[in-house]
Amino acid sequence: MLPGSVMAQDTPPATKTQTPPTKTLHSPATKPRATGTAKAQAPFTLKTQKEKISYAIGMNIGTGMHRQSLQIDPNILLRGLKDALAGGKMLMTDEEVKTVMTQLQTDMRKAQQEKMEQAGAANKKEGEVFLAANKGKALVVSGSNNPHVQVIVNAINEAIGANGTTINWGSLVQTRQGIDSDLATLVSDIDAGKVGTLLVYGVNPAYDYYDAEKFKAALKKLRTSISFNDRLDETTELCKYAIPAPHFL
Repeated sequence: MLPGSVMAQDTPPATKTQTPPTKTLHSPATKPRATGTAKAQAPFTLKTQKEKISYAIGMNIGTGMHRQSLQIDPNILLRGLKDALAGGKMLMTDEEVKTVMTQLQTDMRKAQQEKMEQAGAANKKEGEVFLAANKGKALVVSGSNNPHVQVIVNAINEAIGANGTTINWGSLVQTRQGIDSDLATLVSDIDAGKVGTLLVYGVNPAYDYYDAEKFKAALKKLRTSISFNDRLDETTELCKYAIPAPHFL
């Protein structure tokens, strides 16, 4: 053998290296944006009288339930309403409905009573704190000639420390000296037809008289009624004539 041939066989054949093909990454195609502006959904409007009546009834029911803080399932409520309007078979008998509604009313009255008691207790505590902090700084005035009312007012003034501080028993005030029995007699005389003309000045019995409804009924029977006043109060409105009265301006 030739040396060249031996050398050629002893040398391992050259290995061919293949370069992997280069891949080019392309970003995904971007969808073109819509150039138009999306239209806002038009608000729901009530067009027909039927729609307005339906909404008004629903609003009335919902408002009442909200005020009473009723815990309900709106979906079940709507189901009951649909069943009743359809006139088909109901999920409850009339007797079951009566029982449930009776219990509901009982629970509502109980909750209302508890709420009132809590509010009353809170108001009482607040009032006691206020009166204690302002002892001797206030007074209560009786606007009635009823002796029982006056006794209660005097007791309140004693409790709040008004006697000797805001009330001075040594100085008399000659105001509000009307007598309820005299006005009661007047109303009776008007009812009996004994009075033809009534002049009213500086008072408003149609508002502050204890039996205002009886006075107003009698006032309508008068042939002539004249109110001298600087404002259109309840009595003046019922009188046949109104004459302006002088005032501090």
